[in-house]
Amino acid sequence: MKKILLTLSALMVIGLSHLSAQIVNANFETWHSDYVATNTNDPNNGNGSNGWWDFNFDNESLLFGGSPVTVYEGTNNPAPEDSSHYAIIVSQTMTAKTYSLISSYGLPQTNGIIFAGYVNIVPSNYPNNYFTIKVGTPCTAKLGTLSFWYRYVPNGVDTCSCAVVFTHFNQKTNKSYPIGGGYWSNSTIQKNWTKATINMIYDSASMPDTITVQFSACAFKAANNPKAGDTMDIDNVTTTQYLGVDNLNGYHDNVSIYPNPAQSFINISVVGSYKAVHAEVYDITGRSMSTYNISRNFLTITTQSYPNGIYLYKLLDDSGNQLNVGKFSVEK
Repeated sequence: MKKILLTLSALMVIGLSHLSAQIVNANFETWHSDYVATNTNDPNNGNGSNGWWDFNFDNESLLFGGSPVTVYEGTNNPAPEDSSHYAIIVSQTMTAKTYSLISSYGLPQTNGIIFAGYVNIVPSNYPNNYFTIKVGTPCTAKLGTLSFWYRYVPNGVDTCSCAVVFTHFNQKTNKSYPIGGGYWSNSTIQKNWTKATINMIYDSASMPDTITVQFSACAFKAANNPKAGDTMDIDNVTTTQYLGVDNLNGYHDNVSIYPNPAQSFINISVVGSYKAVHAEVYDITGRSMSTYNISRNFLTITTQSYPNGIYLYKLLDDSGNQLNVGKFSVEK
C-alpha cells in the first residue's frame, strides 16, 4: 500500500464543524479567464494559483493542441446550500498533440476532469518546461468525510467519479506516500441535484500534508471505454473532521467479512433481505482492484496479489445500486 502517488488516479457528521477551508474555492464561486485559452473560464484565481484546475488550457492550439473545452461556469439553477455558481464538466476527446502532453498524468485520451492542484504556464519558455502541473493542495488535517452536490447525464453507458487521496511527505525517503482517501462513483442518470458523501479511510497514523480531489465526468481508464459528451455538474464541496475512527463503522452490520486482516483470501458473507450480486474493491487511492460476482450472497476474494494495506469494498444489487460499503485489510 505504500506506493508513490504518481498519477491523478487515479483514484472517501452532522453536527461537526466544517473544514472546507481545506478545499480552495469549495463552492465554485470564483472563476478566472484561462491564461492561454482566454475564451474560457476556470474555477480558480488564475495562472499560478492553488485551486480547482482543468485542462481548458489545451484549447489553445499552438502550445497545447487545440482540444475541446471540458469545463464551463454554470449559473442557471445552482445546487442548494447557498451557491450561485457551479462547475459543468463535459468529457471530450483530446487531439493527438494534447494527448502527447497530458498522457503522462494517467489520463485517457477521452476525459473530462476537475482536480484540486496548481498549474503555472510560462509561454515564453516554449518548447521547454513551459507548463507545470502539481496535483493536490495543502492539507494538514485528516478529514472524516467529503460531500458534494452533483448532476449527471452520460452519453450512453459511462461512469462519473470522485477520488480523494491524502499523502504524507517522508523526509527520509524524499517521497510522498498515500495514507488515506476515499472513492465514489455513479453510473446512472441524475438530472436533479443530489448530495453524495464519501467516507475516508486511513492506513497510517501519519498526518497528511496534501489532499488531492478529482472529479471525472467519464470513466477514468481507457479500458473502461470513456465516452465523449458526458456531462457532470459539481457544486458545494464540504468536509468534516476526522473522529479518530473510520466512518464506515456500523454501516456494514449485515455483512460478515473474514479473516480480517487477510493474507491469501477473504470471505464476504451477506445476511438480511437484500441480494448482493457484485462487489467492487478499491485501494485507498481510489484505484479499482477488481469487480467480482457474488453467488448466493457469498464471495471469496483471493488477495495474494494485493499489496499490504486497507481496501474499500462496495456491494451492489443487479441494478447497480449500492447496498453496502466497508473495508478490510491485507497483511502478509
